[in-house]
Amino acid sequence: GIGTVGGAGSGLTSGLSSAMRAKVVKAKKTIRTKPTRAWRQLGLRKGTMRRIPNASCVVNSYGKVQAYFVEHPCRSLRRLVLPLSDGRGNSMLLAVSWVRMPTKRTAREFKRLIDIHGTGDIKPVAMRMWQRQFGVTFTGHNYDSRRSHTTVVVAETEPLRGRPSRDVLQAAAMVGIHLPWR
Repeated sequence: GIGTVGGAGSGLTSGLSSAMRAKVVKAKKTIRTKPTRAWRQLGLRKGTMRRIPNASCVVNSYGKVQAYFVEHPCRSLRRLVLPLSDGRGNSMLLAVSWVRMPTKRTAREFKRLIDIHGTGDIKPVAMRMWQRQFGVTFTGHNYDSRRSHTTVVVAETEPLRGRPSRDVLQAAAMVGIHLPWR
């Protein structure tokens, strides 16, 4: 099955090379207004994005995360998956979820829960297709999240083809949490 999300949440730049940290800082500033440029700043090209604007949090989650949604229903769930490639035969999938909770307190609680590796996850868009066709399993090892008021944004990446570096996988997740929903 699908792996579980986890990690320390935001602030993971310390594990990146200094060159990649600098690229992440630039890309985070650029992603909101010029996403294509932001991905290029990381040395990546974006593929075709698949979006799901209105989804059920309970149906599209599992584990303790799903149990949390049963007791604390979300207001909305938006998800996308974006293939990214480096032009050298390496590609990855970036899955981003925007979860709007009813209060800041439930958003904080949800973020605390989903940031713990092994507690469950939000299912990526077209998860079964990615598994069947490409063998992609989201493990939560390349992960980041952030909270803004009542919304929690979660991003994770996994290799699709080739061997994208751990730096690039983590950097894409770190920038992905700043991607605007459009």
